[in-house]
Parts: sequence; structure tokens; C-alpha cells
Amino acid sequence: MTEDKKIAARAAFTRTLPIFWGFLFLGSAYGMMMTGLGFAPWMPVLMALLIDAGSMEFLVVSMLLSTFNPLSTAFMTLMVNGRHLFYGLSLIEPYRQAGPKAAYMIYTLSDEVYSLLVTLPPPKNAAVDWYMFFVSFFLQSFWVFGTAVGAFAGSLIRFDLPGIAYVMTALFVVLFMSQWREGRPLGPFKLTAGRRAALIGLAAGLVARLIFGPDGFMVPAMVLILVGLLTCRDWIEKGGQVSES
Repeated sequence: MTEDKKIAARAAFTRTLPIFWGFLFLGSAYGMMMTGLGFAPWMPVLMALLIDAGSMEFLVVSMLLSTFNPLSTAFMTLMVNGRHLFYGLSLIEPYRQAGPKAAYMIYTLSDEVYSLLVTLPPPKNAAVDWYMFFVSFFLQSFWVFGTAVGAFAGSLIRFDLPGIAYVMTALFVVLFMSQWREGRPLGPFKLTAGRRAALIGLAAGLVARLIFGPDGFMVPAMVLILVGLLTCRDWIEKGGQVSES
């Protein structure tokens, strides 16, 4: 390996290492949840390799346990991971320079990969294309490793883990709280853009839940969220106009 590739690999590993601990926890929870529901240990590991979308992998569990609906699955996947389309648009030129490696980098593009690539440029004297490749490689490896740890631990150690199925629910609650705390409100009754978008999502979910029930509200809720965000765009953007006074 040439020196510029070594520099790229070291920098990518150092910068992705803090994310390892989060992936270890979430991946282990995912693996334990899968084996706890009766799936073989190799299934969550294979899904971690092939799907490479943490939130979608949790949702796939419920799909595997219910009647398969390909249209609903495809639409939900698009809604959950559609943001990656916009990630890809901003990385067309950098990835174009990566040659054959770009196929793997496109496949493994995730929120964490995108955040690191756009906020932390490669160090001096590092091969840029290899730096981007190693960021993707290490993050995917961390996720697969965490999933494998949970899957095989769950299959070897039989113990009751009440609430493990709600790990993804807890994650989305944390994301909602983060969205709610975004920015600085203009007063006790004035909402930031993040809070306005969060309220639209919350209202859409509640309405869909009341109309379609607990088993069929997910896709209608996502449609309502999309419609709400598009129709209330001006109202949401006004919340982002926070004065400094």
C-alpha cells in the first residue's frame, strides 16, 4: 500500500472510531432482537451486509413477521431512505473520481458516511478517493460487527430482554427530541423550523394512527408527512428566520 493510501486509511479509521461505539450498541440490540424473535443468527448479519440501512433494517423485522406486501415495502423504503438521493447528488463529482470503488461507496452511503465526508475533508497528502472508500468501509464494518455480536450473543446466551423490540422506537424518540431542540425559539409560543417540521410529523402520525389503526398507519403517515411538509413549506421556513436580538 502506498503512503498516501496509508494516510487515508489511518485518517478514516481515526475519524470513524467514535461512531463505532454507537454502532456496537445499536447493532447488538438489532442482532439480539432478531434472534430473540426466532431468526437464525446469520440472518441479521446477512441483512446488515446487504441492506446497510440501520433504520430500515429494524423496520424489515416487522415486515418479515407480517403478511408481505411488496408495494408497501417499496414505498416505505423509499420514504425512509429517500434522503440518500440528495446525499448522492452532492457527491457525484467526488465519487466520479474514485473509479471502480465508487460502486461500493454508493452502496454504503449512509447518514454517518455523508456527515464525515462533508464536514471533515481528507488530510493533507492522503489519497482522496481512498479516504472516501475507507470511511465507507470502516463504518459498514462497524455496523456488521455490532450486529454479529448481538446476534451470536443472543443465540448463545438465553435470557429475557424485555423492551429490546423498542430500541428503534427509542431511537426515533431521541431523533424527534433532537429535532425539537434544534435552533432557538423566538419566544414561548414561537416555533423554530425544526419544531414546526417535528409537529407536522407528530400530527400526521396521530391522524394516520386514528384512521388506519396500529397495523396499517405507517405508510399513510409517511404520505401525510410528505404532503404536510410540502404544503406547509412557507410556514416551516418562517420558523427558521430567527433574529439575533
